Amino acid sequence: MAKPKLALIPATQGSKLYSVLPADGVGDFTFSRNSAATRINKDGLIETVASGVSRLNYPLIDGVVNGCPSHLLEPQSTNITPYSSDFTQWNSLRTTQSNNSSISPDGTLNAGKIVMTSDSGDHSVYDVLSVTSGLNYTSSVFIKRGNGIADWKYFQFRFGGGFLSDSGIVVDVHNGVITHNNNLNDYGIDNYGNGWYRVYITATSNGSTGYSGSVISFNEIPNGFDLNIVGNTNADVYVWGSQFEQNSHKTSYIPTTSSAVTRVAETANG
Repeated sequence: MAKPKLALIPATQGSKLYSVLPADGVGDFTFSRNSAATRINKDGLIETVASGVSRLNYPLIDGVVNGCPSHLLEPQSTNITPYSSDFTQWNSLRTTQSNNSSISPDGTLNAGKIVMTSDSGDHSVYDVLSVTSGLNYTSSVFIKRGNGIADWKYFQFRFGGGFLSDSGIVVDVHNGVITHNNNLNDYGIDNYGNGWYRVYITATSNGSTGYSGSVISFNEIPNGFDLNIVGNTNADVYVWGSQFEQNSHKTSYIPTTSSAVTRVAETANG
């Protein structure tokens, strides 16, 4: 049998990376990252690892860990969205929000819930962020079907006013698919298991106006954006882990509270 290689079966111990058959305790590579970061662990849950600790990230296929882990090395990125998992701090339009309503992708009871009010019209939550014209931004969020009697199926996830009109997607949270997209450079959906999906969208900003962050809205139809819906207090959805980054692709989740948080770049040398 061929000698195992680091690229195939890596191992980690703090800031040292080892091949399967290390000759000594010196380590094969020296790793560095001066901030905390998240990974997918062997149980398929998102967990935070401390500054300076390398990340063995497990692959998820159809929401289940399938395969060996690999070392996750990412460039620097900042989650601009404050209160990434506290949607009671977001702006609300004909909705109410609550915290600690469902088990999130990190395995704890900390996901939020968004519920319609009885008023008719646009039912949304949104954050207000500043963007720079001409730059690419990627927004992502974890979403899961609610448990209300209405069992609402379709939701919008889109950018606000600093982007081309209706830059976003419609998501079918029952089946975990995207049914409509508009004015985007990239978009997609990833299955994280237990009914959770991470959806993401990328577009180029065309201005720096307010209301440029992420928008999550109830939607009635699969093939377009519908902003005039009869209110239904039995309609809800679970959400967690919003991320808005100045980037042309999504990166691993960066939790925030009252302000933006940066995960610095990782290096492995040796």
